[in-house]
Amino acid sequence: PYNSVTGCYGTPQNFMITVNPNPIVNITNISICDGIEQLSINPVTGRGAQAATAFNWQAIGNSILNIGTLKAATAFNWRLSGHANTFDVGLEDYTAKPPAKTAIDGFTAQNATDSPQSRDVAVTPYNSVTGCYGTPQNFMITVNPKPFVTITNISICDGADQLSINTVTGAGVQAATAFNWQVSGHVNTFDVGLADYTTQPPAKTAIDKFTAQNATDSPKSRDVGVTPYNSATGCYGT
Repeated sequence: PYNSVTGCYGTPQNFMITVNPNPIVNITNISICDGIEQLSINPVTGRGAQAATAFNWQAIGNSILNIGTLKAATAFNWRLSGHANTFDVGLEDYTAKPPAKTAIDGFTAQNATDSPQSRDVAVTPYNSVTGCYGTPQNFMITVNPKPFVTITNISICDGADQLSINTVTGAGVQAATAFNWQVSGHVNTFDVGLADYTTQPPAKTAIDKFTAQNATDSPKSRDVGVTPYNSATGCYGT
């Protein structure tokens, strides 16, 4: 210290400046099917002072389309930009500072459209020891729509051969590239002549041909549940 009136200098006093490194985070894109439960997402982070002890995240984009509904978690904060409603992409704003959440919450994927919907999510790492925030890193969530199938009832005579049954399906990622099927209410595998096919993932593109069977004196009806599958997205439909 120095006094300009007396011209005197005092005894030097030391203080310390510590510059902490920013925490870091790495995270990869995910692709998920409509209606599927996504577990909490754990980013990869640094060590020591570069370890992220908690995160913020922010969903990016301006759309009215939902891609998921978040479950409650135990700690974190995030803020959505450009969202048309609270759950625009499934994330509700969380702006507590400092953040306390250590993983990105699980959610149920949602996509009511006929094409894939993608949203960027910016994840900001935070280190509670140093109080430093790191550089936000983006990753993308893509929610693929379910394939769908339409099929009509058939009526056939006992002993008649039924050719393979082709279904009506969607286009693009909503197209069913293969099917499973299961006969309900049957007392044995070939109750009405059609055997179940439940391989996963399925490989058959049409319902098998069969010879109709009915040893009774009245009509026999069975419901057949057909599940569509798209091999490009790995998604099953309803």
